Amino acid sequence: GHFHGALRAGPRCFSARPLLQPPAAEDETITLQDCGLDLDASGVHTLSVIGPSRRGKSVLAGLLAGGDPRLFPQSHSSFQAMTSGTHVVEVPNVMAGGAPLRIIDTEGLSHVGRSRSRREALVRQFLVSTYLSSSWLIWLDSEVL
Repeated sequence: GHFHGALRAGPRCFSARPLLQPPAAEDETITLQDCGLDLDASGVHTLSVIGPSRRGKSVLAGLLAGGDPRLFPQSHSSFQAMTSGTHVVEVPNVMAGGAPLRIIDTEGLSHVGRSRSRREALVRQFLVSTYLSSSWLIWLDSEVL
């Protein structure tokens, strides 16, 4: 495989950083955060975890990063999602040749009660997230794609 220890690296000290933030108001746009990463760097494999709200995407993203399942912000509520926007963590030296692996945790796609413009902003954010990724893990209710 292409992964050299990312899934079995054991606990490490990484921090998830905001990458894309949703608009604060209806008439604002999605903002790209200064996450301290070179988003244009070549050879960096980036995996996005995508799917409905409240399905454990943040836990999965943290485990894929070889770290604590609480690496990414998460809610312990059965009805309230925690992730707002898109967060990223970079795990050094796990790919062939010592390249880093980036894991992106995305906001859930099925929040209830969103306004139309908020839903549209979420779709735009999802599209930008996928543009920044080289692979996607789509986490559904009954299967992983």
